[in-house]
Amino acid sequence: QTEIARYEWSQPVEIDAVLSIPHLRLAIKKFSETDNAGIIIRYPGGEFGNDWAVELKHVLVSLGIPSANMLLEPNFSELDELTIMVVQNQVES
Repeated sequence: QTEIARYEWSQPVEIDAVLSIPHLRLAIKKFSETDNAGIIIRYPGGEFGNDWAVELKHVLVSLGIPSANMLLEPNFSELDELTIMVVQNQVES
């Protein structure tokens, strides 16, 4: 699990600036090294938080992470950060 603070997020969103966030680079690396990986993005509630999470999701898709492997969840406890968790998806039999 890792967090991205609002002040770390570039506006407008630029891939190079986003990739300069160490915690995000580590999450992307962990995703690529984990079999059947998924990413959960917990975001501040409301339109602002949702927009921020969707921006991050678009960035991750542009980096080759499938949209289907990501889940966005509102999290009302943190108002100024996103939480990113790389998890191992359960494979259905």
